[in-house]
Amino acid sequence: MTATPTATPDKDAVSSDLLDRLANFIEPSPATDQDAIETWHDLAPELPSILDDFYAAVDRDPDLRAIYGERHGQTQSLQARQTAHWRSLLTEKPGIAFQGRSIRIAEAHARIGLPSHWYTAAYGRVLAGAIPALLVQHRRNPAKAQRRITTL
Repeated sequence: MTATPTATPDKDAVSSDLLDRLANFIEPSPATDQDAIETWHDLAPELPSILDDFYAAVDRDPDLRAIYGERHGQTQSLQARQTAHWRSLLTEKPGIAFQGRSIRIAEAHARIGLPSHWYTAAYGRVLAGAIPALLVQHRRNPAKAQRRITTL
């Protein structure tokens, strides 16, 4: 008896399936592509001040300042890259290229010696600025504010 060869799953399909499962775990009624694009349009004008606050907080912490210190003159470049990262998180379809960029970002942070707890806290710091900004923008429409925040 000969085994029937099975098709190797497309890597994008496998990746997308996992990302869909993760999104469904976080929020049972996941955001649509349109939700994500609208969230980006709302967040984009707020991001410069959020990132200014973020890098000021980095400068105030002695451990982060020691890691980031030699890159202090690159704040504008880092902010531009971080803005591009947030834009891609909200406007690009998940897939292998998307995951590859995320892995390269994580590897860059590991190379400079940023511990994972600070890496995670950095996302929290940006979210701590983004969530109130979205709430203010949609204060008269709580359902829209909730959708933007769960999309983020």
